[in-house]
Amino acid sequence: MARRLAIASLIAALIVLFGILTQSLLFQDTDIIPIGRPVGTVAGTVPDTGSSMRPIPGFLVTAVEGAAKRRQGGAWRPLRSGEELAIDDAIRTGERGHVSLKVGAARVELDADAEIVVTQIAEAVSWVELGRGRVEASVPGDGAMAVGVVVAGTDSTAQTSDGEFAVLKTGQRQATVAVKQGRVALTGRNATISVAAGKQAVLRHGQPPAQLTSIPPSLFLKIARHHRVQRARHYVIRGRTAPGSVISVNGVPVPVSEVGEFTARVGLREGDNQIRVEGRDALGRRAHTTTDVTRDSTAPEVEAQVQWSGEK
Repeated sequence: MARRLAIASLIAALIVLFGILTQSLLFQDTDIIPIGRPVGTVAGTVPDTGSSMRPIPGFLVTAVEGAAKRRQGGAWRPLRSGEELAIDDAIRTGERGHVSLKVGAARVELDADAEIVVTQIAEAVSWVELGRGRVEASVPGDGAMAVGVVVAGTDSTAQTSDGEFAVLKTGQRQATVAVKQGRVALTGRNATISVAAGKQAVLRHGQPPAQLTSIPPSLFLKIARHHRVQRARHYVIRGRTAPGSVISVNGVPVPVSEVGEFTARVGLREGDNQIRVEGRDALGRRAHTTTDVTRDSTAPEVEAQVQWSGEK
């Protein structure tokens, strides 16, 4: 009996020793990645076939036009060509600013009055988050890597490995994506669609991609006809534009409906007033128009009627 117990104990000890040696051999060249963090995003590196982690180059700033700033470590400072952006770095452009970036073979263009944050840099896919404004991304069609844009304030993304697309933030929780070349995957609320060149779609928080339509051939902007002389202190201007565009009236952004209609309440001073309406679409095309309104508080009251320009 004692001999059997001794043999059993010896076998158990050998099994434990074998397990320890096997674990050591299997994991001696493996880096530990925190739970919940995607493989390939630890400190800007991706797994290699060798025994070490290979650094991945960041977003290289290839051109800066006009005003542009970089946030690194919480402080904003002027952005210069030749700098390299790392994860969590942000860049912001001014009214006439433009920034060109390169990551691998892919390119990212940041339009005026825009802001992005670098959220991932990896061989498989690199990501930026669009906080405001407009950004373009293009990737050669070899499928070697991908670039994606996360729309801040939403659960929506746009990504391509063989195309060119633009994303325009049209509200706090929505954006318009226009595909210029290739195909782009749009994701929202766990639904993904593949969009071909010449098409655009709308991304909204908590909703799947919607309003898949052809990109309008041009950006139109129409203002409803109105009486030139007004008595009231405020005037409500009404207009139409291409769906998915952004509109500002006297520099103030105004909401645009799904069919492209917008209204804005504008304060009037006594005498002549000029109202400027500006529009921009996902491709970066711009349009503007002005209308003159004279406030005469002594003039007789008139009833306003909406009539679109060109209509009889």
